[in-house]
Amino acid sequence: MSSSGYITMSRRDTIPIFTKQKMKLEIQHEIVSVRVSNNWLVCLMSNNIAFRLFLLNRTSNEFEVELEKYMGGYNVGRTFLDPSGYHYFITLVPKAQGLPHEFLYVYFHGENIRPRKLDKFKDHEITTMGFNYNNSNGKATTGPILLGTSKGLIFECEFTPDCALVPYRKMIFDLSKENAGPITAINFFKIPNSTTFIALVATPSRLYKFYETVSPSEKAPLQAIFSLYKSGELFDNFEQSEKPLKSSSLEFNIEENEYPDSVCWFTGSGIFRSQIAQTTEFVDYFTEKEWIQLPNFRELENSASPLRRNFTPKSFALTTFHALLLYPEKVTGISLLDHEKVVYEEQITFENHGRLLDIVRDSKTGAVYLFTSKVIFRYRVHDEERDVWQMYLEKCEYDLAEKYASHNLENLDLVRGKRAESLFAQKKYLESAEIYSKTMLTFEEICLKFLTLEDKKPLILYLQNRLESLKDDDSTQITMLVIWLIELFLIEISKADSVDGKVWQKNFDYFLQIPRVANCIRANRSVVYDVMGAHGDSHNMSKLAAIYHDYEKVINEHIGQKKFIESLAILKKQNNPELFYKYCPILMETIPEETISTLISQGARLNPDKLIPTLICLQSNVHRSEVIKYLEYAIYSLSNKKMAFHNFLLKLYAENSEENLLKYLDAQGSDVSSIHYDIKYALRICQEQQLRKACVFLQCLLQMWEPAVDLALQFDIGLAKKTASQPDDTDIRRKLWLKIAQSEIKGTNDVKRALDLLKECNDDKKRTNLLRIEDKRGNSLLRIEDLLPYFSDFEKIDDFKEAICDALKEYNNQIQELQTERDESTENADRVREDLKILKTKSIRISPKENCSSCDEILLLKSFIVFPCGHKFHSECVEKQVITSLSSEENRKLTSLKQQLENSISQSQNNQQTPAVIAARDKIKFEIETVLASNCLLCFGMIGSLDDLFITEKDWGKAQIDWE
Repeated sequence: MSSSGYITMSRRDTIPIFTKQKMKLEIQHEIVSVRVSNNWLVCLMSNNIAFRLFLLNRTSNEFEVELEKYMGGYNVGRTFLDPSGYHYFITLVPKAQGLPHEFLYVYFHGENIRPRKLDKFKDHEITTMGFNYNNSNGKATTGPILLGTSKGLIFECEFTPDCALVPYRKMIFDLSKENAGPITAINFFKIPNSTTFIALVATPSRLYKFYETVSPSEKAPLQAIFSLYKSGELFDNFEQSEKPLKSSSLEFNIEENEYPDSVCWFTGSGIFRSQIAQTTEFVDYFTEKEWIQLPNFRELENSASPLRRNFTPKSFALTTFHALLLYPEKVTGISLLDHEKVVYEEQITFENHGRLLDIVRDSKTGAVYLFTSKVIFRYRVHDEERDVWQMYLEKCEYDLAEKYASHNLENLDLVRGKRAESLFAQKKYLESAEIYSKTMLTFEEICLKFLTLEDKKPLILYLQNRLESLKDDDSTQITMLVIWLIELFLIEISKADSVDGKVWQKNFDYFLQIPRVANCIRANRSVVYDVMGAHGDSHNMSKLAAIYHDYEKVINEHIGQKKFIESLAILKKQNNPELFYKYCPILMETIPEETISTLISQGARLNPDKLIPTLICLQSNVHRSEVIKYLEYAIYSLSNKKMAFHNFLLKLYAENSEENLLKYLDAQGSDVSSIHYDIKYALRICQEQQLRKACVFLQCLLQMWEPAVDLALQFDIGLAKKTASQPDDTDIRRKLWLKIAQSEIKGTNDVKRALDLLKECNDDKKRTNLLRIEDKRGNSLLRIEDLLPYFSDFEKIDDFKEAICDALKEYNNQIQELQTERDESTENADRVREDLKILKTKSIRISPKENCSSCDEILLLKSFIVFPCGHKFHSECVEKQVITSLSSEENRKLTSLKQQLENSISQSQNNQQTPAVIAARDKIKFEIETVLASNCLLCFGMIGSLDDLFITEKDWGKAQIDWE
C-alpha cells in the first residue's frame, strides 16, 4: 500500500490550524466578562459599563449600559447571552454575608436599554443557563429556557421584554438531595423530526442525562422532560468524574439544524466526549463515549518555570475536531481524535496582555474568542480537518477517514486501500473487491489476490467496477476485461446448480446489456463466439445472436454439434429469409416434420420458389408426406400458381395416393386455361404409374377422345359413356358411342342391351342439347340401323320392330320440319323483294334548319350522312363515335382508305381528273362509308349497348363496398 498512483502537491509553508488575531477595540478599562453569540459581542468592563457591538459591522449597532447603581455591595458572578444575541443576563454575587444574590436582565433592542432586576430569583445564585436553540423569534422572547443554581435547583423560565419584571418561573427539578453540588452547566435539545428532548445537567463531579418524549400539546415541555425522574429511581443515568472541577462546563458541536452531533464535558479528569444520536431509534442517545486525558505537564513541577504553580485548565472552547484549553498563562490546542497530539500551544504573558480570563465560542457561528483583562482575541481556524483522515484511518474508522480525505485524491486512495485490505483479511471479499476497484492500486496485484479464491464473485465484481471506471478511449483494456468477464461468467454458470445457475444467468444477461459491453462484443463477435463455443454454451450463443442479429454463426455452430432443434429455434427468432433458404435443406434431412412446420409458420414471408432445394429431400415416406403438406399449403393457402409446384405435387400424389390425385385434378377443373399444371407431363406421369382414371381425365382435357374411351372401356364402361358424352362435336360423340356399342354388343346378339344403349345414348343427346346448339332437326346420335351391323344375319327382325317404327316416325317428323322451313323461306324471300322495290323509290327531305343528331349543330354546314331511320349526322361526328368501337384491323383498313382518298383528291387538283380516277375515288368513298355508316349510331348503338354492364369488373369491388 506504499503507492497510490497519485502525486502529492503541497505547499512548503503549512498554515497552522489556529491563528490568533487581536481585535481592534478601544477598551479603556479592564475587561470583566465577554460573551459572543450570533456575531453579537457583549463586553462588561470594570467600570460597570457593558457595551454591545455587531462584529460584522462595528461602526453601528453599538450600545452601552450602565450597571453602577446595581453593583453596590456586589461582584459580577457569571454572565450569559442567549443564541440570538438580544437577551443578556448577569449574576450578582454579594461581597459580604447578609446580602441576597441578585439576577439582572438586559434586553438589547430599541432605544431605551436598561438593566432590570429579576426579584423572583432573589436569593438564588444562577450558575448556568440552558437556552432554547430552536427559538425562531429571539428578538421578542427567549422561549422556554432552563436555569441552574448553586444549590442544585433547576428552573423553567421564559423572558420577554414586556414581562421582564414578572418573569415566568417554575422550579422543575432538585438535585440537592444527590449532594451533587452546584449546577455548573445545563442545556437541552430537541431531536430533529421528533418530539423527544434531551437535557444535560453538569455538576462538578457528574453529568446527568435526561430524555423524554413530550406531547406536542404540552404547555410546559421542559418540565415534562424531568417529570419521569422525580422519584429518584432512575438517577443512575449519569457520567462520573473521579476528579471534581469547580468550573465544570459543557460544549457542543451544533450543526445547521440547531442540534448537536457531539458533546464535551470538561472536568478535572479530563474531557468526557460522546456522540449524540440523531434519531429516536436508540435506548441510550449517547454513543461512542470516551475520556480524553489532558496533556501532562507534571515534568514542570520541579523546574523554575512559572507554569509549575497550576497545571489545570481554567476553561476550554470546542471546535469540530479540536479543543482549545485555557491555562493561567497559555492556550493549548489538542486533537479530539488523537489525544496525545498537541496541535497548538502559545504563551500569553501578563505584562503584554493582562491576565487570561476566559475563552468563549459563538454557538451560532463557531468562532472562538479569547479575552484577557486588557484585550480580546479572535481565533481563526484553518483547515482543521487536514489530518483528521489519518487519525480516523489509524482508528480503522474508514467511513470517516474517506469523508475527510475526499479533498485529496492521494489520501483518499490510501484510505480505500487500507480499508480494502482490512476487509480482505476479514474474508469479506465482496466488500473488499468493491473498495479495491475504487483505488489506484496495481491491477495485476489485486487480480492475483482474488484469483487465489475459490469463489470468483469478488473477482467478477472487481473487474466489472474497473470496467465501468475506464474511459471510452481505452478500447484495449475494455476488450480484455469484457472477454475475461465473459469467460468467468460462463465458468460459473456451467458449475452452478439449477438455483444458482439462474442467478448467474440473470447477472450475465444484465452484464451483456451494458452499453459499453454491447459495443465491445459487437466489435469482437468472433472472439466471443469462440469463447462460448469452447464452453458449449449454446443457450447464451443464441441469446447473443438475438441481441446482435448474428444468427449464422450460431446456427453453424449448432449444426456442427448436430443440435438441429436448437438451430431451427434460432431460425424462428431471426427475420432474415435467406437463412431459411440456406439451412432448411440441411435440417430437412434430419427433422422433416419440425422443419416443414416452421416453414408453414413463416407464411408469406418466405418465397416458396427458393425453398425447392428443401422440398426435393424425399428420402423416406415421412419426408414425402411433409413435402406434400408444404406444397398443399403453398398452393391452397398462399395461392401459388407456379407450374413447377403443381407438377411436383401432382407427381407426389401419383406416386403415393391416386385418391388425392383425383381430388386434385377435380379441384383444378376442366377449363384448360385455368389449369396450373402441365397436362401432358401429368399424363405421362399417370401412364407410368398406370393410373387409368387419371389418364382418362387428362386425355379428355387434351381432347384425345378416342384413346380416352378406349382406355375407359378396359376397366369402367360407365366412365367410357361419361367420356363419350363430353365432346361438343356431334360427329365425334356419335363415333365414340359407336365404339361403346361395338364393345358392348358385338358378338353378344343381346337385343335388350342394344336397345338400352340406344336409349341411353339418345337420353344423353337430350341432356347435352340443353347446353349445345347442334343438329336443328334433333337427329339422334345413334339409330337402330347403326347397331344392326353388330348383330348376326340370322337375328329375327321382330326383336327390332319397335325401334324401327320409332326411327320411321322420327324420319317422318324430320321431313315435315323441312317442308315447313322451305315454305317459310319462300315467304321471307317474297317479303324482301317487296321491301327492296319500296326502298328504291324512298326519299328523305331535309330542311335548312335540320341539326346533327350528335353535336346539335346545323346539318348543312358540313358533309353529312342520313340513315333510313331518319337520324342525321355530320360525317366527322359519325367517324368520331364509330372509330372507338372498331377493331385494330378495321382501324388499319380505315386509315389506308383515307390515305388513298387524299391521294385521289390531290390527283384531281393536278388536272388529272380522268373517269378512271373519279371511279376509283367514288369506290374509296363507298368503302369508307361502308365502314363508318353501315348502321345508325343511335338505333343499332343503343341496341348493342343493352348487353353492356353498368359497372365494369374493375369497379365491381368498390361498388359492392359502397352498396354495403
